[in-house]
Amino acid sequence: MVDSVTEAFEGATVTATLAGGSTYIFSSSVVTDVAGSFLIEQLPVGIYDLTVSAIDYVGSSVSGISVTAGVDTPIGTIGLVPIP
Repeated sequence: MVDSVTEAFEGATVTATLAGGSTYIFSSSVVTDVAGSFLIEQLPVGIYDLTVSAIDYVGSSVSGISVTAGVDTPIGTIGLVPIP
């Protein structure tokens, strides 16, 4: 996680949600560390939507993240922009 000037962002909430048709069937959240990194362990296999939020920042999301058993899934950099 980085802010709008690409500084590491500690303390953002990251939520992975597994969608099952029109209802959500699984969700898990973690908080980013001092390096802006996060790890959500033991997610069931599937396609997830990822949302990121922090106080005083516009939320961000990434859809269609494929999670496979036993494999780390890198998602790259997600930025947060301060609320004007």
